[in-house]
Amino acid sequence: MIGLYRVKGFADPSKGTDYPIIHTLTITKRRSESVQLDEFVRQMLFTARNGAPVKKRDGTFGQIISCAPADGPEMLPGVDWDERMILSIYQLETRYVSNSLSDYEGIVRELHSR
Repeated sequence: MIGLYRVKGFADPSKGTDYPIIHTLTITKRRSESVQLDEFVRQMLFTARNGAPVKKRDGTFGQIISCAPADGPEMLPGVDWDERMILSIYQLETRYVSNSLSDYEGIVRELHSR
């Protein structure tokens, strides 16, 4: 299982960029396999840097500009920790691909017309 969670960060709307800090959590039947899966996720994030735009659920497109390990690994307070879980932390820089922002004005107009 792979979990990806945004835990903090900030956006710069004037540049169309976002700087999220994300936690990745991997868990498998054995810790050694979780470590391998964590490394796979790490390589995927690093490979995605400056890669092709990705279509998101809302229909807009985004792109990972940079990815770097940040702090960690760390244990989350209050979590009953399982030795099979691997938690990694990354600082990303993402960018909206030009002309891909949602048409929020159009959405509001549509909602008001109902």
